[in-house]
Amino acid sequence: MNSNKIAVGEFCSSCGSANCEQIFSLAQVPVNCGTLYNSVDKARNATRGEIDLSACRDCGLVFNRKYDVDLIEFGDQYEVSLGASQVFKDFQLNIARRLSENFSLKNKNVLEIGCGNGEFLELLCRVAGCDGEGIDPTAKRDGGNLGDNKISFQ
Repeated sequence: MNSNKIAVGEFCSSCGSANCEQIFSLAQVPVNCGTLYNSVDKARNATRGEIDLSACRDCGLVFNRKYDVDLIEFGDQYEVSLGASQVFKDFQLNIARRLSENFSLKNKNVLEIGCGNGEFLELLCRVAGCDGEGIDPTAKRDGGNLGDNKISFQ
């Protein structure tokens, strides 16, 4: 078993409780939603897994009992950016402004886990005047300076 694998099964993956209720299930779901395939056949034959969402009645966590990290692939064809959409860019800008104002982020350090290519983290740092650290297995860029602020990725 992969030592980094998230425990799945009959118990809550956060608190260990067995007091969990299934709330949704779906079989044969493509697991690599960010993969760009170079043919229709490859897309149709994409790796599939199961969703079995359960809610822990003790701690409130909602988790996928059937999550299998071994099915996930972060290869060269992985891409999840929505940066080509002006509607999405406007949405991100609105969120960055709200976060900056609501949490007084100027001159603070921000960590974004699951930052993808770092577009939102970079935007937030520019808007808020803060430093940022992005963590994502798919991050394909180095950090740098944004005026007086710094940004890095790993």
